[in-house]
Amino acid sequence: MIPPADDAPRTSVALRDSSTAQPSAAGTRVASDRVRGGSGDSAATPDVRASASDTRRGSAGDEGAGEGPTAEGTTPTPRATATEQATPGPSSTPTLTSPPSETPTVTPAPSATDTPLFLDALPDGIHNPPPPFLRLGRPFLPANDVGASATYPYGSDGGGWLLLHHGLDLGAGAGVPVTAIADGQVVYAGDDSADAFGPQLDFYGNLVVVRHGARLDGRNLLSLYGHLATVNVAQGDVVREADELGTVGGTGIALGPHLHLEIRDDVRDYGRTFNPALFTRPREGAGAIAGRRVGAYGRAEPGITVALFRESDEAGAGTTWIAETRSYLWGPINRTSALQENFTFPDLPAGRYVVERVDGGPRSRASVRVEPGALSVVTLRPGQSNP
Repeated sequence: MIPPADDAPRTSVALRDSSTAQPSAAGTRVASDRVRGGSGDSAATPDVRASASDTRRGSAGDEGAGEGPTAEGTTPTPRATATEQATPGPSSTPTLTSPPSETPTVTPAPSATDTPLFLDALPDGIHNPPPPFLRLGRPFLPANDVGASATYPYGSDGGGWLLLHHGLDLGAGAGVPVTAIADGQVVYAGDDSADAFGPQLDFYGNLVVVRHGARLDGRNLLSLYGHLATVNVAQGDVVREADELGTVGGTGIALGPHLHLEIRDDVRDYGRTFNPALFTRPREGAGAIAGRRVGAYGRAEPGITVALFRESDEAGAGTTWIAETRSYLWGPINRTSALQENFTFPDLPAGRYVVERVDGGPRSRASVRVEPGALSVVTLRPGQSNP
């Protein structure tokens, strides 16, 4: 990534090497992409931020569309009010009367514990999630497998220096074969110099898009592989999982070689992406965490820094810092309806972990157990502390 200026704010989102446990993203860094230079780029992306470790933010217009965060506060309580009604009579003098059929009631303000949260989503706990979660393959053969960059996860913006990320970046070397993550049919193969798949032309450079049989909320999922050096398939080709699609490169807006991987449910709609970490299979013996950081009234909170700690197997040995991430920012990125997640930690060795808010806001902390091949769901609420 392009280093920020010395006086610029910095966000620490990285993985630390651990001899006992280490997620796949540990320490992985990929080359970030082209610095946005002028108003022309800003005009091309008025509502979204680019993906693929892509560009530096140039203007406030890049904040993206979508609802903004809502300040938490006390819910207004209904109060009885006198109603002025004209009473027919000789004097025709208005009198103040209360509506006879309405009795004012006091509605208590909702709290973090009594507000129903995510009624249609998987509850907290360990799950063998329904397909397609954790069912798709990985975009490299085992000998070349790398984890996604921990510094630029889905739904983040590199602490304000990059555009809103719509996928994951995987820092394999130039020329490494890129493989299909599931069976499917190639719906696009080539460059995007004349056909836009992102916020501007020549954004991904050489890319391949594959439509899969896996469905999410009734829509077929597609995988997009961007910044390729070479494309080795053609539109209409039927591919099997692990078939080679092309090779890692640095085309489009990329400054250096890496694979940009997206999951979409629409071929060309840049606003219809989901976090790939929820769909690709964890490494052997590993699982994943899908988290929900919410405010007092159950609303998802954006841009919250959440740290992951590994609990020691030895009694009283404490915890070891493993990684940090941020909850999804507001904008044209999406939570899944089945999980309603806004942060993830993929590829975690089985064991006991603690997730905790660490950016100075209201304390929230929760213990999580990770099992091989399973998805652990956890909700962080203000004031929560259940280590």
